[in-house]
Amino acid sequence: MVASSNQPRIRMHASDESIRYRNLNRFLLYAMLACLAWPFAVWALMHIFPQALQTCSSIRFFNRPCPMCGLTRGFLELVQGNLSAALAFNPLTPLLSLLLFVEIALRAALSTDALASAAPGPLPRLDAKIHMMLGLAYLVYGLVFIIRTW
Repeated sequence: MVASSNQPRIRMHASDESIRYRNLNRFLLYAMLACLAWPFAVWALMHIFPQALQTCSSIRFFNRPCPMCGLTRGFLELVQGNLSAALAFNPLTPLLSLLLFVEIALRAALSTDALASAAPGPLPRLDAKIHMMLGLAYLVYGLVFIIRTW
């Protein structure tokens, strides 16, 4: 005979902070998946409307390339295994592609209830600091790119 416990069960609830962090990770995951689909959508549109998508908006409106110029074509070349062609379109293509895939994997993991509830503490702050440093690095790259091309 098994003795039953008269103690009430304690149900654990995720904190508001962990719920917000999980929802943020889900939003970022969906946004990155959309970014991942973008080159394939452009590729399909280029076959339907070949004249409409010949150049990027920066070249079309300002006659200058932007720091992102060539990333879509570079990503498509990288998917096909042409590393040298991807680097020719934009030298950041392999690095940004790798960062995108790592980011998708991490956001997918952090979107789960188990990891999101374990995340409060230093992880959200570390996450924010890493992304601020990456954003700053990209800003510096963009400024150097603009100075070199103007």
